[in-house]
Amino acid sequence: MNLLDGSSFKDEKDIGMVIAPKINAVGRMNEDARSVNLLVNYFVTSKLDLIKSISKAIENTNENRKLYTKNVVSTLKDYSSASAISCLLEVKEGLLGLVATRLLTQYNVPVAVFTTESHDSTLLKASLRSKHGCNLSEFLSSLDFLVAYGGHSQAAGVTIKATDLEKFKKSFSEYAKNNPFRDEIKSINIELNDVNLENLKIINSFAPFGKDFEEPNFKLNLNVKSLKFTSNKKHIINLINQTSRIIYFNADKDSNISLFGNIEFIGNIRSNSFNGRNFVDFVTNKTLVDENA
Repeated sequence: MNLLDGSSFKDEKDIGMVIAPKINAVGRMNEDARSVNLLVNYFVTSKLDLIKSISKAIENTNENRKLYTKNVVSTLKDYSSASAISCLLEVKEGLLGLVATRLLTQYNVPVAVFTTESHDSTLLKASLRSKHGCNLSEFLSSLDFLVAYGGHSQAAGVTIKATDLEKFKKSFSEYAKNNPFRDEIKSINIELNDVNLENLKIINSFAPFGKDFEEPNFKLNLNVKSLKFTSNKKHIINLINQTSRIIYFNADKDSNISLFGNIEFIGNIRSNSFNGRNFVDFVTNKTLVDENA
């Protein structure tokens, strides 16, 4: 498992978040038979030196993919005031979704990234990304000028005639205005002593998690004053006991934390290792102000 960056394999999250994006990058960056042969050799060979060599090539391709995506986004105009983003770029079709996802994260609005179809310059292909509240399937099915489309509520692909781009942009913007994002994080209230190995084993017994069967979110009601920040004041890494912790990376960027009152921490229960010790962690994804405090 060279693609795990030296970490040991734990669960499906390692496949989805660490291994799969690297394998995926090979096909996105190299749209030819060589990329297929590279991956086939990686998975079928038993030669350790070849595995290490191909693994390094995959890692390098993935780093190039990340740099390329970052550079593409950095050249675009500021979309801070947009209700939706629709842009036409000269990029590989395989990278459209990556650029769209980065724009979605940066601006928090629905995104459609187009490029000219490689075999027919009269057509445009796009990858679309969205969040709860703005349903891409519903939006696309309402249009009568599409050449082809598919996907689900938060990720989709579409092909249109190049002459219909402005029509698409207008429709997308109007739909986004009328269907804003909604926070739909369902969570289960727990106490600090519930963050333990026994409960983690119960949660993992329902794995693998994924779309339509998502990992459960939990909620802890805590007072920020009782929590300890790292020395650089960026993260919260707080011991619950000798084997359990609360973790919130980049907590300094969360405006709720500065209130120093009762906050609802929403996150997942995970296993982690640090300095040779094993921990059961409550890994925070977001916070909400406790309106009952």
